[in-house]
Amino acid sequence: MGKMKSMRRGDFVRAALLLITAAVALSSCALDSDAGVINVNWGIGLPSGARCVYSLEEEDNWFGEGDRYHVFELDSVDGIAEQDGGLSAGVSAEAEEFVSDVASSLGVEDEFLPPFGDDCLCLFTRSPEGDDTLALIYTSARLYVAERFT
Repeated sequence: MGKMKSMRRGDFVRAALLLITAAVALSSCALDSDAGVINVNWGIGLPSGARCVYSLEEEDNWFGEGDRYHVFELDSVDGIAEQDGGLSAGVSAEAEEFVSDVASSLGVEDEFLPPFGDDCLCLFTRSPEGDDTLALIYTSARLYVAERFT
């Protein structure tokens, strides 16, 4: 009888571990893509057709600090324009300097740098605490995303 109880307990433990593993896997689905991570970190959802064509980030550390850089191809920024104050025409000197600094720190290849100009749309924001920074630059059907977490 003692052996029977321990097998049932073992089955219960295996079932519980399987359930926990499944829950973790399902909950991380939203974070599978770079667009999903941007949505979680900043509350900015990218259009469903956004396709990441380039991504670099500093090695993971315990606190998730560091620089991240992504380039997405998309047809329009519909939906992004209404979020977090929206995208504005042109790029401020501060935003351009920030994107250039993040790109330089990560060694972004020249072909994935934004062509700053008058036709750019930009969103430049900081977290409420002022520690983390995000820049979105949209031009020529590409969205350039630079993030810094400190």
